[in-house]
Amino acid sequence: MRIKLWTFVISLITVSCVSAQISDTVSIQLDNGILEGTLSIADTNKLTPVVYIIAGSGPNDRDGNQPAAKSNAHLLLSDSLLSRGVSTLRVDKRMSGNSIVEMVSEEDMTFDYFVDDSKLWIDFLEKQNRFSDIIIIGHSQGSLVGILAAQNNNKVDAFISLAGPSGKVFEKLREQIYTQTPVFKTGLEPIFLKLEKGERVDSIPPFLNNLFRPSVQPFLISWDKYDPTEEIKKLEIPIAIIQGTTDFQVSVADAEQLKEAYPKAELMIIEGMNHVIKDAPADRMKNMKTYTDPDLPINSSITQHIVEFVRSLEK
Repeated sequence: MRIKLWTFVISLITVSCVSAQISDTVSIQLDNGILEGTLSIADTNKLTPVVYIIAGSGPNDRDGNQPAAKSNAHLLLSDSLLSRGVSTLRVDKRMSGNSIVEMVSEEDMTFDYFVDDSKLWIDFLEKQNRFSDIIIIGHSQGSLVGILAAQNNNKVDAFISLAGPSGKVFEKLREQIYTQTPVFKTGLEPIFLKLEKGERVDSIPPFLNNLFRPSVQPFLISWDKYDPTEEIKKLEIPIAIIQGTTDFQVSVADAEQLKEAYPKAELMIIEGMNHVIKDAPADRMKNMKTYTDPDLPINSSITQHIVEFVRSLEK
């Protein structure tokens, strides 16, 4: 499972004439594929802090988009941070965008691959010798990935959990499914109980096959072994927890539970912000429209919250 060999490759694609900013396509060459992203430097004339954005679940590219949901959340966040003097790294997740890695089968994929990939990107940033601080922003599922990648890693200076769930994956799936369709509980609960024991389930109802198909069960089982509220306790760096009030995927209660687990963390609750960090109403259908509107700006205050936290590291 561990990656045995890699080399770092950087190729310049665009240069901004505004101030001293540049944006590069960057890649990590693996022995069985490639990981790719975009590194944007806020000011080439001095050391700047850099934020590494780790995306959530699903086939997210470096802009924070999936084939059926293009919000441009991470691209917009990056642009906003750059305008405030904070450099950014945003990447295509493994098997998304231009990050293509040979896999024997879907059954071989585990959660730890994402953690290992993130550690490689952290190593990449440290080798640049051009950043004053390396800060991880873990968005949604990326929150747990970032927590695990930052553990016992002296290259990471701070961590930001953005809309990060506080519970194990099967616990959160229960909440989401049973809240929307309580009638599924009778048929689903035996499946959940078996998967939580690390056991595979061969017979899955057709309408749930996309989520629980046998080939993806090893990934879910490997993910469920991690409890974010326990893993965050293992960090010894400054932490900020950011959560929007109109996020119907992750709740304010999740943020509060992470804060309880790591009392020294800064808790930032942003009124009216949803899961893709845009202003949205609580109404689910209207809220979801923001997931497919790449031109809609991100919440106006999230950048300020992040920048203030990053600048506090300099004191």
